[in-house]
Amino acid sequence: ETVANPPTICSTATWSRNAVTVAGGKESGTALNQLSWPSDIFVDDDRNVFVADLHNFRIVKYLQGETTGQLILSGRSFSPVALFVDQNKNLYVSDTSTHSVKRWAEGVTDGGELILDNRTNQFVVPYGIYVDKSGILYTSDWQQHQVLKWNLSDSSRSSVVAGGHGNGSASNQLNEPGGIWVNEADETVYIADTENHRIQRWSPSSSTGVTVAGGNKNGTNLNQLIEPSSVTIDGSGNVYVSDIENHRVMQWPVGSKEGRIIAGTTGSAGTGPDQLNLPDGIQFDKMGNLYVADLANGRVQMFTIIGNDCNGGKSHL
Repeated sequence: ETVANPPTICSTATWSRNAVTVAGGKESGTALNQLSWPSDIFVDDDRNVFVADLHNFRIVKYLQGETTGQLILSGRSFSPVALFVDQNKNLYVSDTSTHSVKRWAEGVTDGGELILDNRTNQFVVPYGIYVDKSGILYTSDWQQHQVLKWNLSDSSRSSVVAGGHGNGSASNQLNEPGGIWVNEADETVYIADTENHRIQRWSPSSSTGVTVAGGNKNGTNLNQLIEPSSVTIDGSGNVYVSDIENHRVMQWPVGSKEGRIIAGTTGSAGTGPDQLNLPDGIQFDKMGNLYVADLANGRVQMFTIIGNDCNGGKSHL
């Protein structure tokens, strides 16, 4: 599975400057070839794309190569900010309107199984979600400034894996954490620490996090971020960030003090194929192509990987 075993990507890899629109992009609207404020995406092993279409109150699935989606879930009291599909093809959605995380088995289009809510669990507003192959659910709580995990066989019991010491910028704190990603090889959690303008890495049982991207106040320099919203990693351990207010996606190689722009242009929001406007959810497919939920443009963009030779050459995948 690509999520548990992400593609190996070099720190010198290159992607196409111009993206291909794989979902939406037909102006904001409610038709199934349109999106309105897509906040998160999930790309499965068949390169189908699930979209949290926030302002349309729905989840839409786009089969690989299709420009018209399939309606999976919808509801007026439904605010899907994040989603995840586990190895059994169960769909999980973080819903800020009901302060809950629900699960739908493949093919189920109504109801949903309530996994967590703020009445029975110790969080207020769930945001980013991740489910590992062992059935452990991780979610960020941006209002309580922490990341929690649950064993889905007993969701009444949770543990804090990051933050939990109020909002702040100390190494044991977070400030409105957004998207999260888990390295399943060692259970390390990567967190978009949005209002601290940094990405934090928390090892299991650690009481503090390590800054692996940003953390130099908000700004446009290559060692800075502005309100990063989503994070993922590759098989080499490089970190990728949707630097939302800078309208760019960045790669931060392992151990690097600054990142490099791999999609979009700093401070340049636009609708061109080489531009982004508030990039939010990001993910790779199994080949290393980069998918971006281009929030304000109402589309999902795919940037094709064109060079991935760790010796510096042009190895086309």
